[in-house]
Amino acid sequence: MGKMEYDISEIAWETYKLLYGSNFKIIENKNRLHIESTFSLEGKTTGVLSFSGETDFNFKVAFAHSRREAYIKHLKDLESSEEKEKYFKVYKNKFEICEKLMYSVVNISMMPQTGNLQNTKRGIGNDRIDTFIYVIENYYDGIDNLLMNYSSAENIEFLKQYFKMFSSAKEYCATIYHINESLVDELIESGKNPIDTPERVIQYMNLAYRFWCQKLKFFNGFDKVSDSMKQELNKVAELLDKWF
Repeated sequence: MGKMEYDISEIAWETYKLLYGSNFKIIENKNRLHIESTFSLEGKTTGVLSFSGETDFNFKVAFAHSRREAYIKHLKDLESSEEKEKYFKVYKNKFEICEKLMYSVVNISMMPQTGNLQNTKRGIGNDRIDTFIYVIENYYDGIDNLLMNYSSAENIEFLKQYFKMFSSAKEYCATIYHINESLVDELIESGKNPIDTPERVIQYMNLAYRFWCQKLKFFNGFDKVSDSMKQELNKVAELLDKWF
């Protein structure tokens, strides 16, 4: 199942309900689900915005190809054949798991379409979530406005209103991704730097692993979920158990 199919699948909508049940109203109209286009948090509500599903960590074919090619190049720079074998074995196992988890309940979230935020994530950091979170941190710290780079002048105010709902990048990540502050700090640090060595590729995948573990823990905190969601969560858990 590809992104277009997964983002509108029944399991995706159940995922959004669990992630954002207190933030959005998800309405069923003639058997078609849609989100009421306002976002609420702690008594505050935005104006009308357009939202859509977003893949968190991107390991799609084009991205995977570029990472594989870069990894092979870095391996050639290693002098020891033992080192090459060690890195390749670790990389291959983890990358295969990352590819399998890309379209899963622990790797999707909601993002405003208003303000072109999805293109900001793709354009600034080659669709790297760590770089995206780093850019969000810079916005809250008043360092720069890269977060608004892909927004039209008329939509910037809508986007600013949305980010005023959160006090910091950490609160944004806690609300949207359900991850803790320690992981946010590590994602920010990672997002400052290129992925240009075997160690960095593996570090990025390890961040994805921790991100998915924390989201899985969030979902496991619900007493009642559908049978299909239980099956999805079990699949995720089985894959994550194979990480090490």
